[in-house]
Amino acid sequence: MFREAGLSVQHCSHADHGSRASQKALASIKTEHVDFDVYLNATGGAVAPDIVQTAEAVLSRIVELDAAARAVQTDPSYEDFLASVDVTREEIELRYYAGTVNTEWGAFFVRGKHGEFIFDTLG
Repeated sequence: MFREAGLSVQHCSHADHGSRASQKALASIKTEHVDFDVYLNATGGAVAPDIVQTAEAVLSRIVELDAAARAVQTDPSYEDFLASVDVTREEIELRYYAGTVNTEWGAFFVRGKHGEFIFDTLG
């Protein structure tokens, strides 16, 4: 799936939660209806197989995760767009930007007791 999407490992300035730049792999997902990026940790320039598996599982549920994030969005007039998905072993962030105002935000999902990702918070 990621080979088809054009997976490339690059050093990017996409800040993680510690506000420091980190090495990430970037895959751009572009179809007729969607256009967003997927970021994966690439420690030492390589993506661990379990991170790829996690990303594939996340992407297989992206419609459901997106719906959960949009269900708690506070202002529907924003006309929001999914910009990117940041995947780690324990957390994912769906990053959105607004089409009507100058703002962006993230919807965070954490692993539940059974390994599934569940909505945690907006930030």
